[in-house]
Amino acid sequence: MWMFLLACSIGQPDPASPGSVSASLAQEAEAIADKAGALANAARELEGMSVPARKQVTEGEDPSEHLKKMRQMMEQIETLERELQADIDAMEDKLSAAPQ
Repeated sequence: MWMFLLACSIGQPDPASPGSVSASLAQEAEAIADKAGALANAARELEGMSVPARKQVTEGEDPSEHLKKMRQMMEQIETLERELQADIDAMEDKLSAAPQ
């Protein structure tokens, strides 16, 4: 733990210079964080959609239209997850290729 804190304190305290590799990676990390947030929001939305569907089932109604919307949301979530994973993989490749 102490080594981690020491590693975090070494280096320049200023933000990365515009146009530098560090600035570019910081922007990519921010974009990944935004996409992860969108994925989390979509998952919460899908979870919220399940309540009315369960209610329709317990009341004997046909939830097929609601389930269709849930399937579409799940497809969007899966697409976001694949994009996010690809972005993370690309960033990891850049980090491993960057000079240490």
